[in-house]
Amino acid sequence: MLEKINNGVLTVSKLLNNREEAFSFTIADQWVLDLYLEMVASVNFNQQEDEIEFKEMNVDLKVKKKNNTELTNYLLITGGTDLTFNTQCEKCLRDVSNGLTLKINACAIPKHLEEHEMFKDQIEIFQDQEMRDLFFYDKNEINLKDLIHEYLFLNIPQNILHDVDCKGLCPECGIDLNEESCGHNSIKSVDFAP
Repeated sequence: MLEKINNGVLTVSKLLNNREEAFSFTIADQWVLDLYLEMVASVNFNQQEDEIEFKEMNVDLKVKKKNNTELTNYLLITGGTDLTFNTQCEKCLRDVSNGLTLKINACAIPKHLEEHEMFKDQIEIFQDQEMRDLFFYDKNEINLKDLIHEYLFLNIPQNILHDVDCKGLCPECGIDLNEESCGHNSIKSVDFAP
């Protein structure tokens, strides 16, 4: 596995045709850690990288190289990633442990096909009897880090709350309205969520 993947970049020519290969990575792998830190920083705007409490991130992928006359060598990439991270409730600022699990179902084709009329402006491809997200690889390499980055950042949870019924903070005095009432009943809590 290590000779085929270096820092999240998979060398396509090192894969055998029509043979599915499994790869597993954790937060102990530097490129996975980099993704984790970037994702957690994006949901914790006020936190510096050295303040992030590490939780968990796992990436499990299966890659199968196939070929045909239309696509030449193409890759079917399936699997998923799951991670756990800490953030704050957007209304009351309580600490919240959150998780994200993503399924990956992609097809990567050579970059020279990107401008081909059939693939231009496409984000999906019907390949091997199912719709798959379309990615391109260049110079015999596919950057799995970039692929997973796209899946993560398209699925980052928005408006994280500790509870769907969170009352937030009083805009007048800052009291947590989930804990107590402050008497400023005529003023509604500030809703930071759009």
